[in-house]
Amino acid sequence: MTSQPATTSGPHVLVLTVDAFGEEVAARLAATARTTVHDVSHGTHQSLWPAADLIVLSGAREQPRIAEAIDATSFVRVRPWFPISWHGNEIHVGPVVRPGRTACFRCFTRRRDQHTRPDALVATADQPAAAPSGHARHHVAIAANLAGLAVREALTPVPGVPGPAQPARDLGASVRVFNQVTAAVAKVPVVAVDGCRRCGSRFEPAAARRAALWRRLEQELDAPPSTVPAAPALPAVAG
Repeated sequence: MTSQPATTSGPHVLVLTVDAFGEEVAARLAATARTTVHDVSHGTHQSLWPAADLIVLSGAREQPRIAEAIDATSFVRVRPWFPISWHGNEIHVGPVVRPGRTACFRCFTRRRDQHTRPDALVATADQPAAAPSGHARHHVAIAANLAGLAVREALTPVPGVPGPAQPARDLGASVRVFNQVTAAVAKVPVVAVDGCRRCGSRFEPAAARRAALWRRLEQELDAPPSTVPAAPALPAVAG
């Protein structure tokens, strides 16, 4: 089920919800931004998502498969995104992934695995972590407020830099965490994993990448015919 935005002005936020908690957080966001809410609790596909300036995955439990699909899609469409989820006594909002500027979600999960105890409860693609059985109104309010900060981080550009960006001193990919026991709020960045195939290219200057492409093209054009790969033969069509 998809709900259309109530307003037609401002950046368009697409919120993918997976449960009642995610829907309530999405309703709070819809009151402050141009938002389309799309229920993905029974499955989804990237082709079903409307174009948006920002994608948010909202739910009480982490959804690794959907998160991976969103992350891959965000780098293809060059659009930021972030997840909202519950982890035991903590509400997590982020990382705020901005293709070309920050670490990707895949790097986030790898870094998290590096710093998590082996016996900790962490969601996997086949066995999502058990979510709390219920939530209070203030849990929704806290998650929505943290999500509002994440939306601002994802969509606020830096003067002179095209598209969503932030100061170079900030690593980005921020994760905002609210601890329900201590009532403490933390914000931590994500450091990209060296050699990541999804987001590692952002460290290469654009001019260097273009120069490498031109060199590769020159090599292929100058190669003798015997070394140029032949085009695959088309299958025969019966008359």
